[in-house]
Amino acid sequence: MSFGPSQTPTGELETRRVMNPSPIDLASVEYMVSNTCIADAWKKVKSNKGASGVDNISIEQFPKWGGPKWKIIKNQVKTGSYQPTPALRVEIPKESGGIRLLGLFEASLLLTLRAS
Repeated sequence: MSFGPSQTPTGELETRRVMNPSPIDLASVEYMVSNTCIADAWKKVKSNKGASGVDNISIEQFPKWGGPKWKIIKNQVKTGSYQPTPALRVEIPKESGGIRLLGLFEASLLLTLRAS
């Protein structure tokens, strides 16, 4: 983040914050996909006992499904080419009469997000 002069609509100068995008920290990505980090993330995901996501892969099914695919997913995350399936939006009725919007992610994305 830096500060720089900026002109307002009335022509006055003022100082504003300028957010500079930070480059991808490859050490962080390497850590995020490391076996240790993924094992910790898996423990967190499993302990939440969540339902199947948009990919219909349950917590019980994920090790059998995800194990063979993990090398591909890991490589995609490291190269920046990982393209997860879009989240599925579902409406959960509230007891108070409203609705709660919930996004269902695919299992591999949930695990990857927990690791980050």
